[in-house]
Amino acid sequence: MTITLMKLPYAEDALSPTLSKEQVSLHYHKHHKAYVENLNKIIKDTEFAKMGVEQIMMKSGSGPIFNNSAQIYNHDFLWHSLTPKSESKFDEESELGKAIIEQYGSFDKFKKEAEEKAKKFFGSGWLFLSKKDGKLALATFRDAHNPVSKKEGTPLFTIDLWEHMWYVSYPADRKEFMKDIWDIINWEFANDNYVE
Repeated sequence: MTITLMKLPYAEDALSPTLSKEQVSLHYHKHHKAYVENLNKIIKDTEFAKMGVEQIMMKSGSGPIFNNSAQIYNHDFLWHSLTPKSESKFDEESELGKAIIEQYGSFDKFKKEAEEKAKKFFGSGWLFLSKKDGKLALATFRDAHNPVSKKEGTPLFTIDLWEHMWYVSYPADRKEFMKDIWDIINWEFANDNYVE
């Protein structure tokens, strides 16, 4: 089985102005694609060559095979976690919306907690909203890790905190990126993950 680069679910300029076409293109064609190419090279003629990305991620333990497979998993999940601004609508009446309001008090308080976690996070990694045992969890993960690899619940959406996510559109300014990212979160995707 050859691991393939997923097709973006929208045009490369569809996330503008939050993420420019140049930002998305670099991220997708350089970073995401490199993980796919690297993984295919290192799993050739190994037991992993017949597995899918998530299975490879869970069985590889650590090292280059884990890093590349987990980054593919994370990036595939990321592109689905985003949507054009015109389609990004937080719905307080959705199942996820009700859960966020109940647990965090308001959508603004939820966003503030997420932004604080991103601000305090040092280095490269990911911010995930997950569900575990009926509760929501906002958590950061270093490098390529995620809630699935750490067995910490079902991911609902993710925000990439690596610099390659925002360095073109927000030079050296993760804080401003985090303020604007809410304009393009795919709440429908997140809610579907929540109710599954």
